[in-house]
Amino acid sequence: MSTHNDHHGHDNNNQVEGSGVQPKPILMFLLILGISTAAVYVIVQGLTYGFKKMDEMNQTGPVTEVSLPQGQAKLPPEPRLQGAPEPDPNNKETGRKPSLLPLDDMVEYNKKVNEKAASYEWVDKQGGVAKIPIARAKELLLAKGLPELPAERVAELSRAEATRKVVLNADANAGRTLKKPATAAPAATATPAAAATPAAQPAAAAAGAGAHGGEVKH
Repeated sequence: MSTHNDHHGHDNNNQVEGSGVQPKPILMFLLILGISTAAVYVIVQGLTYGFKKMDEMNQTGPVTEVSLPQGQAKLPPEPRLQGAPEPDPNNKETGRKPSLLPLDDMVEYNKKVNEKAASYEWVDKQGGVAKIPIARAKELLLAKGLPELPAERVAELSRAEATRKVVLNADANAGRTLKKPATAAPAATATPAAAATPAAQPAAAAAGAGAHGGEVKH
């Protein structure tokens, strides 16, 4: 009995239990996955290279492109914030300078306006039209007075003003043309003979009745 047990225990110690995992399918899966990843990488890189070459071949510069000097940065479009950088041709390093702040900008604007208002300038040299300072224009007006329009021009403006009032005060005409306003007919003047006729009729009737000796019946 002991011999049987010894043989049975010896057989259990030498037996190895299998894990049930087969490495071959796992290795095949990893191999296929690596090959697929490499193939996708090569395809993506090829497409990127091809698209880049196509862009370089078809690349055209923008129509409104402006080449800036060396070292000068591109400024944002106007209007810009006051105090922000603005172009400065005198600055050779950066080509920019800080713009004026609101109060300084107002002072500079008023200075330019006053200088322009106090200066002489040709508006139409061939036509003899010039711009003169306001103070000088006031002196000329005081000396010569305002220009007067001819009588014909004044009458034309009066007629235009009357027509304008008629058009503004009129209702919708539905496409009809405006009629000329009717003028009042002149009053008839009575002649002396016509004025005396109504008063003479009763006297003539009374005289006729007395001559025939009759009476008048009503």
